[in-house]
Amino acid sequence: MTRLLSVAVIAALIIAGCADDDDAADPTTTTEPATAAAPPTTAAPEPQPTTSAPPASVPPPPAQPPSTTTTAAPGDFPVDISAGVRHSCMVWKSGKVSCWGDNNKGQLGDGQFGRDLYSSVPVEVAGIADAVDVSAGWEHACAVHASGEVSCWGDDTNGELGNGEIMDQAPLPVRAVGIADATAVAAGHWHTCALRSTGEVSCWGRNHDGQLGNGEMGGDDANSAVPVSVLEITDAVAVSAGT
Repeated sequence: MTRLLSVAVIAALIIAGCADDDDAADPTTTTEPATAAAPPTTAAPEPQPTTSAPPASVPPPPAQPPSTTTTAAPGDFPVDISAGVRHSCMVWKSGKVSCWGDNNKGQLGDGQFGRDLYSSVPVEVAGIADAVDVSAGWEHACAVHASGEVSCWGDDTNGELGNGEIMDQAPLPVRAVGIADATAVAAGHWHTCALRSTGEVSCWGRNHDGQLGNGEMGGDDANSAVPVSVLEITDAVAVSAGT
């Protein structure tokens, strides 16, 4: 009896082993490939509102000093104007004269002079209220009065103001000596000429190159701080002075 049980157990083990071999040889049995673990997903960052950088600010222009403009009286207006080298002057209908620009030699005629005393607006020339003509030269200016007299102001290093003196400058108008019948005036570089009612011409100032027309020329000794007559002119109708 015991032998029969042993045989039965052995037979069962053999049958079980054969079944295992069939399963291993079965080609229909597949093994699923291992799959790599998916990387952890991260949420995309939320879009941030875009703001453009503000434009660079442009600094404001430097403040300019307040200017004083010349206010014309009702019915008054310019009737004559002359441009010099670095300054200009004009005559008003009322007879007053205004100048503007460089004033290093007092050529604005307001009683002041200096490199920092220029004016970008017209300033009134002191003491002139009856001008009929004006001329601006290198660093001086002259005006003809209704009376025929001539007043000049500014540089006078060559006697171009005609008042009988030679000085650095005159920031206020001075009268030219011996002229009472001028109809026009011309201020040049360092000399001045006036047309007279007789048709004659008188000039004064620098005469290094004979610009006074009196037959002389040379160094400072030839200059004249008073008007001298231009030779051989008796019927002039206009006058001009150059450089």
